[in-house]
Amino acid sequence: MIFGEVPLDRAEGVILAHTMVLETGKLIKGRRLSAADVATLRAGGLPRVTGCTVEPGDLDENEAARTVAQALAGDGLQLGPASTGRCNLFARHHGLLAVDAGRIGRLNRVDEAVTAATAVPWTVVTPGQRIATVKIIPFAVDSATVHACVAAAGKAAIRVHPFRSRPVGMILTALPGTTDAALDATVAVTRQRVEGLGSRLEPELRCPHQPDALERSIRQALDGGCEILLISGALVTTDRRDMVPAAIMRAGGTITHFGMPVEPGNMLLLARIGPVPVLVLPSCARAEALNGLDLVLRRIMADLPTSGRDIMELGVGGLLD
Repeated sequence: MIFGEVPLDRAEGVILAHTMVLETGKLIKGRRLSAADVATLRAGGLPRVTGCTVEPGDLDENEAARTVAQALAGDGLQLGPASTGRCNLFARHHGLLAVDAGRIGRLNRVDEAVTAATAVPWTVVTPGQRIATVKIIPFAVDSATVHACVAAAGKAAIRVHPFRSRPVGMILTALPGTTDAALDATVAVTRQRVEGLGSRLEPELRCPHQPDALERSIRQALDGGCEILLISGALVTTDRRDMVPAAIMRAGGTITHFGMPVEPGNMLLLARIGPVPVLVLPSCARAEALNGLDLVLRRIMADLPTSGRDIMELGVGGLLD
């Protein structure tokens, strides 16, 4: 791309570098000057204009932005039209945003002319929400640079994993001093959380905070067809050998992971009974505020693998309050 001042007698076809405000109107930057535009500039008393000329082997800003955006877009994304050197990516689904940060970083380090920005990874997105943008800084860029950016990022570095609707069971245990109002409040918050991810809370069961009673309730919830099971204990689980995880194991489950590097939400426990993930809620999950339960539940609702290692890697950005 050739950039600089151009005499008006050679300005036709030049891309205007700056918006020009004239008595007869306005010429917007990025406009490819026509013969009439040149005449307008001449009538305004301007002997020359600053602009650029696209050379062989260059891509104009819109084509370059579209090319990079197409490479970045994985499942669950759609591209908007490229304009003024920008191409936006929008979510197709209600789901969880996944971004390969390393690959986006490599792309942005190729050349200052090409930039890509995304929303925060692992956030909930809605259909039509802009979740990434590619912006070309100059008016044109060498095609080799664009291809190098595409190679650096690879294919589909950005995805939206849709939430899948399913029944989510909930069991609440109670001690003699536990009030129905307290249990009702926990159910209401949990229902809001589950429905906000496109699923439904059913069944909802209550039982004494005792191993035999909890084991029976777990089996009842599974027989009721729940695909995810949430357990809110009257006492917070403080060890893998505590009452709630012991009851899960008696019901045929295995403990996947206990504890997480997220605050609030440290005391979450993840287990599994056959194909059903089981989450033992930390006490903070009784409130609406974002906590560790949300981070794990979102992944499960989007059918993403959720292992102990996945939980261990949530520490960066895990301070939520």
